[in-house]
This record gives sequence, C-alpha cells and structure tokens, in this order.
Amino acid sequence: MAGVHDPLYTRAVPTRNMECDVGMNRKLILLSFTLFVGSSVSTGAALAGSGVHIIVNHRVLSPSVSPQMVDGRVVAPVWDVAEALGATVTWDDQTQTVRIDAPQSDASNRRIALLEQALAPDTAEQAVQTWARGVQTRNGALQYAVLAPALREQRKAEFEQVGWVTGVSSPWVKEFRIGQGTQNADGTRTFPVQFDWRTSVDIQNPVDWSKIPSIPVTVQQVDQHWYVVNAPR
Repeated sequence: MAGVHDPLYTRAVPTRNMECDVGMNRKLILLSFTLFVGSSVSTGAALAGSGVHIIVNHRVLSPSVSPQMVDGRVVAPVWDVAEALGATVTWDDQTQTVRIDAPQSDASNRRIALLEQALAPDTAEQAVQTWARGVQTRNGALQYAVLAPALREQRKAEFEQVGWVTGVSSPWVKEFRIGQGTQNADGTRTFPVQFDWRTSVDIQNPVDWSKIPSIPVTVQQVDQHWYVVNAPR
C-alpha cells in the first residue's frame, strides 16, 4: 500500500520496520510492521517540532526506546507498539522469538461461538459430510467447527499457521463420496471417505471411484451432537 496519511504530517508513511528492545538482554529484533489506514498507528517526523513520534489510536506513544529514521525507514520498539494496540507480547530466549498475540473482542468470540453452534452436526453422517466439505473447499474454519474438543486443541495451531486455508490450489477436490459407516465398540462410528483430486490436466476425465482409495474418518457423539475425533490432516 502507498502509505498512511495523518493530518499532523505532510507526507505519507510507508510500511515500517519495528525494532524490539527485549528486557535486560537488550536484544534487538527487526520485525516487519504494516501501518493500516484509519486504525491505529501513524508516525511522523514533524510532531512538536522534532524527532520521530508514534501515535496509537490518536494518542502519542512514549516508547522505552526513541524511534529513529534509518535509511528512510522508521525503527521503533515493536514491544511498546504492540502492547499499545492491546496485544500480548512475549519473548522466547531459547528460540530468539518475539510472539505477538492480538486480542479478540468479546463480540467476535461470541459471533464465532454462535456460528459453530449453528453448524453442530445432529448426526454422524452430517459430521463427516461437513468435515469433507471443509476439505473440498479448503475451509479450515469449517473443518475445525466439527472437530471434537480434544482434536481442536491438537490442531488449532496448525490451522492458524495456514490462515485457516488448508490444502493447495492444485490438485483440488472436485467431489467426494462417503461410504457406509461402521459401529465401533466404544460407541464411535467410522466412515470411509473418498476424495476425487483433480488438476487442470485431468479435470474433464470421468471419475472412477473404484480406483480412489478411501480414508477413515471417525466421529463420536458429544452431548446432543456428533464430532470428528479422528481424521487425517
């Protein structure tokens, strides 16, 4: 993007690098930080006469280390800026990593919970159908919505790492088929699922299900609904 304009300044502010000063170790880490129009952060070289200043939500930030202009870029402590935006910042000395976790609003969490509640499968077949449709559409959020709590905990980080978009653009799933489920001794049910993976080369070829291997997907009833407890990644 071209930059961020603020009435206080006479020029646009491009994407910046933010420098982090971490505790007593004085470790300096350069991180990429994008300034978004209308939110939040703006910087300028002309506030109160001199120096580089940072404004977060219309308030001037007083960081622990003074921002500087270096080779046409603003270098500033990402720790202070992130915390000013409401994020939680932690430092992992072993991996030399700064972790920034932005908060989700209560309203957003409530909205997501209601959407997942609406998607809660009433039958075992519906649970498998919804999960398979999530795989077909590369929708990680849809897959996650029908996972059992334990499986959600195991895979949430994986979904987050890919931005909740799973798979690749090619090959893609043209269609899928779910076979007859079998009852297991522990009360779960396992269904064979076949995915017809295609590329631009074979997209027009007729599907031959006899040549497509099936994968097992196991579901279990939790309270009044069914959820996936075991499925391939």
